[in-house]
Amino acid sequence: MGKLVCSKCGKKAKFYCPVLEKHLCSMCCAVLRKSQIKCSIDCLHFAEVQRYKLEQIKVWNMKFLSTLNEHEVEFFFQQPMQVFLFEYVLNNTVQDIANLNYSDFEEGVDLTIQYYKAAKSNIIWEPDTVNNNANLFFNKLKENIEEFNTNLDSMEESLKIELTPEIIVKALEFELKAHEFYTKNQPSAPTYLEQLDITINSIFKEKELEKSQIGNIIAPSRGDLIIK
Repeated sequence: MGKLVCSKCGKKAKFYCPVLEKHLCSMCCAVLRKSQIKCSIDCLHFAEVQRYKLEQIKVWNMKFLSTLNEHEVEFFFQQPMQVFLFEYVLNNTVQDIANLNYSDFEEGVDLTIQYYKAAKSNIIWEPDTVNNNANLFFNKLKENIEEFNTNLDSMEESLKIELTPEIIVKALEFELKAHEFYTKNQPSAPTYLEQLDITINSIFKEKELEKSQIGNIIAPSRGDLIIK
C-alpha cells in the first residue's frame, strides 16, 4: 500500500477526518479545525487535542483564580450551579454567532451588563451601537436567557434556578474579567471563548449527557476544573 497523502495539500497524511471522510496532514487538520469544520467526537485526534487543551485550561484557571478578589472567589465557588448554568447559556450564544471576534464579544457583554443593571432598577434600556455583531450577541444572549428561565418548570427541582438580573450582572462581570485575563496572556493561554466551549463540553462528556439533557445534570461546576 502506498503512503497516505493529505487530501488538501498532498503532503504525508497523519490523520483521518471522519467529518470530511478524507486523510489530512497535521497542518491542514489544524487549519480546518479552527476555521471550516466542526470536529466530530469520533475523531481520536480531536479527542486527544481536547484533553491536552483541558489540561492547559486547568493550569490557567489556577492562575486566573489568583487574580480574583474575595467577593469574586465567593461568587465563583459558593454559587457553582448559577455560574455553570449561565456559562451554558453564554456558550450556546457564542456558538450561535458566526465570526464573533473579541471586540464584538466585549461590547456585547458590556451592552448586556448595562441592560440587566437597568432591569434591576425596573428601568427599560435599549442598546445604542453601530456594531452589528455586538448587537446580535446582546439580543441573542437576552433571548437565550429568557428561554432558559421560561423552561425552568421542565427541569428537576435542584436546577430550578432563575437567571436573575443580579446573577447575570455578576456572572458577566466575572466572565469579562476572565476574557481580559486570557486575552492578556495570549498566545501562551487558550483563548477565553475556546476555553469556555471546551470546559462546558467536558462537563457534559464527563456526565455522559447530551446538551438537550441539561435538566438531568446534578450540580456540575466549572470550579471542578480548578480544584481537582
